[in-house]
Amino acid sequence: AEYMGNRSTGHGGFTVGFTHSMSNTSILAHTRPPAKASKEDLLQWMSTSLNRFPEPSDLYHISKELYHLGDFGNACHGLELYVEQPGALLPGHHLLGYSYYYNGQFAEAVRQLKKCVKEGFDSDWQLLVELTIQIENSQSLS
Repeated sequence: AEYMGNRSTGHGGFTVGFTHSMSNTSILAHTRPPAKASKEDLLQWMSTSLNRFPEPSDLYHISKELYHLGDFGNACHGLELYVEQPGALLPGHHLLGYSYYYNGQFAEAVRQLKKCVKEGFDSDWQLLVELTIQIENSQSLS
């Protein structure tokens, strides 16, 4: 399955290394998870919608779609589940960092972006520096 992110937000093209891929029809075309679902509720929604327990590739692809739909809270939960899986790849951490950023969870975004930068994903440097400065400025104003 290919990761085909939005280059304008720094999401490059990566291969996500799992053998199973979702069908061409997204479950999000027919149903959406509850707004502000817990991780457990999101996992239950995915399982019910897929009629099986989601595989790591499902977690990644559904979460990526949620991200692109602007549902950053649910994208965060799905990507958290994905990065907890053995063999989770860097694109999951990268997208989780951006999901945290757009969800206003800046400290969590910094943690994920640092992981990406340490593993050689250089395009995350700019946002990482901007967030670090933003966090430091907000702490100095407190």
